Amino acid sequence: MSGLEVIITEAVKQNNVDLMLPEILKTKFFMVCYRENETADPEIFMAPSLSPDQLCITVSEDPALLESIEEENEKIVLAEIDGDQLLGIVAEEHEIVIVFSEGSYCIPRDHIEWWYAEEPEVAQE
Repeated sequence: MSGLEVIITEAVKQNNVDLMLPEILKTKFFMVCYRENETADPEIFMAPSLSPDQLCITVSEDPALLESIEEENEKIVLAEIDGDQLLGIVAEEHEIVIVFSEGSYCIPRDHIEWWYAEEPEVAQE
């Protein structure tokens, strides 16, 4: 288990989303992106979320865990992004799915909104 996964597991047990924010902010992720062609800039690849009317950004600390997505579509690429940058680009209708070796965790929109309210510098948009 990665340090982030341990912290998220503990935060869920304690029902305290604030525990995971510092670890997320300092984590380097690999984000699933889409590139129309080799000369185009990558754009965030949005996938349907389990929450109605939401889309999610998919990330992982380990790029190998996202390789199957990349292999399924030649236009999918992985981009490195720091956790603080990630939270700064999440739009109103987005959630974040973090993929781990033993599953995944969805950061729901209400958690992100809570962090924006508690730590305004997190919302960099």
